[in-house]
Amino acid sequence: MPYRSETVEIEHEREAQLATHEDWEPTLQDYARVVWGGRWLIVTLVALATTAALGASVTIPKTFSAQTTIMPFEQDRGGSLSSALAGSLGGRLGIENSSDKLVAVLQSRRVAGMVVDELGLEAALAQATGKKPTRDEAIEAVQKRIVKVSGPGRGVITVRAQWRDPEMAAAIANATVSSAGRFLNERSISMNFQILDEAVPPRKPIGPRMLLNMVLAGILSGFAALVVVFVREYVKSLREHRSFNGRPASNGYENG
Repeated sequence: MPYRSETVEIEHEREAQLATHEDWEPTLQDYARVVWGGRWLIVTLVALATTAALGASVTIPKTFSAQTTIMPFEQDRGGSLSSALAGSLGGRLGIENSSDKLVAVLQSRRVAGMVVDELGLEAALAQATGKKPTRDEAIEAVQKRIVKVSGPGRGVITVRAQWRDPEMAAAIANATVSSAGRFLNERSISMNFQILDEAVPPRKPIGPRMLLNMVLAGILSGFAALVVVFVREYVKSLREHRSFNGRPASNGYENG
């Protein structure tokens, strides 16, 4: 009859190898081997990403930022009509401090509309974007993207304007402050401020930041490439494991 002792020994050997394979823990050397094996994929992805970032940074139009600083003065606490109007304005906005009230005026839709009308920003936006906006869209662009008001830090309010042309960036910042002043004067609101520094056309753009974009693209693409390399190695090891686990055993029979 067939003798199966060799078959049993082979099965035991396979089980031992499988247990050893499952208990195996990768070392730093193993990780380094995987990275080295996928080095060309990593280099290729990083090179493509940094090149794309360079191309995008070159083609994207430059952006300039101009700023003006103003210092608000505390209004008098007298019983004049102008003081009452200022208090009414602050009450409607839920603001008590005069500096905060001035910030609210600078950020208001009314002032943004005055800037749009004064500088003809509808046509300028149409030229920049290739699509002519409505007046409401131009006002919204000024409020949300073009003009940024910060403060009052240390009693000073900063008005920044961003545009592709440095001359226009300075004009928008200065027009925002002057429009706020006209708004207050037209309504006889006693909210005085002093212009400390008028906006001047900036010499250097704030964006796009070519070097920063390339560095970020290289780092992100490097991480992505590492993920691809290790996933590929995991799939490869999983296939090898399944192949080893499903390998048919050798039958050793000896005729007795």
